Amino acid sequence: MNGYQYNAHFYKVGTFQNPLGALTTSSWSLRVYDSGNNIIMQTTSGITATTTVNSISVTSSTRNSDTKTVGIRSEYYITFTTSTRMLSGSTIMFKFPKDQILYDSTTTCYNGATNLACTFTNVDSNYFQTEITQWCNTGGECAASSSISLTLKQAINPGWILTTYTSSVSIFTINNALTGSPTIDQVTSNVKFSPSLIPGTLTNINVLKDATTNKVGESTTYTLSFTVVTVVPAGGQVKFTFPSKALYKDSSTAIVCKDSAVVTKTCTSVADSTNNVSTLTITDACTSGC
Repeated sequence: MNGYQYNAHFYKVGTFQNPLGALTTSSWSLRVYDSGNNIIMQTTSGITATTTVNSISVTSSTRNSDTKTVGIRSEYYITFTTSTRMLSGSTIMFKFPKDQILYDSTTTCYNGATNLACTFTNVDSNYFQTEITQWCNTGGECAASSSISLTLKQAINPGWILTTYTSSVSIFTINNALTGSPTIDQVTSNVKFSPSLIPGTLTNINVLKDATTNKVGESTTYTLSFTVVTVVPAGGQVKFTFPSKALYKDSSTAIVCKDSAVVTKTCTSVADSTNNVSTLTITDACTSGC
């Protein structure tokens, strides 16, 4: 073997503390020296260490139960517990789904009675976010297992209700002292606000029937008017549900729908085998919002 002897070496060293952030380190250097501190062999690449994020536990995520109607302003509250300590200068990022909560220029952030500086930015059409300087210990560290609360005042309830929510509020603690500002702890799933939103109430409802067509079996026209209490988004529809045997479809004439400006709208109806109409939907009621 040409006088060479190959020996495997094994060393277990510790205890160290992982970096406060999920990252992969730059390559380590490994060198072997003789007793005179002269280098014999080395490697300067291929050895790295990786750390992964720790978790955040959300203990509550609620909206004010007195203001849970779609489209109106409400307060939102979220309380959570971190796993890992945060150094001074660390920040907390909140990513909110727009199908659960909305904001505008009057929305503010609070920790109890303390106003927190926060700026909201759109991530995309589905989410917005804000990043807040840690506040559990101003100017110092946040200990591990810190309980932190955030209140959003003058937030806005979405103007619609989903039957199933697949989105989640996400929270990240971030170490800005390390290159790349890696995440320390995070939660990205199963965080939803409760109680559920409720629909608004229509007001000023009025139904007028053509008084000249009251006889049995005659074709007639109804004028239905109402006022909405929240903004209807672009693409909004209006659906009428009728009691059984109240209205019938004329087999020889299509149902025509018009708005207050006498503009014909697209409407579809559902009727049974006897032409008894159960529902009528105006599909282009609010093409650009109303």
